[in-house]
Amino acid sequence: MCSLTPWVFHERDASRTSVKQGAANFATFGRQNEVAQEHHLAAEGTYDWVISNCARERLDPNGMGAGIWREADAGNIPQEEATLLVRAMLSAGLDSTIIAIGNTLSLLSQHPRTVREGAREPEAYEACN
Repeated sequence: MCSLTPWVFHERDASRTSVKQGAANFATFGRQNEVAQEHHLAAEGTYDWVISNCARERLDPNGMGAGIWREADAGNIPQEEATLLVRAMLSAGLDSTIIAIGNTLSLLSQHPRTVREGAREPEAYEACN
């Protein structure tokens, strides 16, 4: 079984750093106002952290990121692009996760009756598991 998570983070603050990087990535999609600037300032230094964690030796050997490096070793991907491709997977994963969580919370807040029904009868939603 292959790991879908390509990173093996060793730092204690990995989740804080990745959240800062994700917020800065996400902030590039909207107006470049004060909020966006705050996210970009808070993320200073995270770019180097992300790039260092996309290095071959930092990846889960069974993960998708390591698979990119194997393709580079086989000559199917230029070696100099492997780190950038792994980084693109990280950014895409953060952005899609942020959007999915945001949309889920928005829909739940707009349909409180459905939330109450689900809490009373969770077995009715087993197909979602």
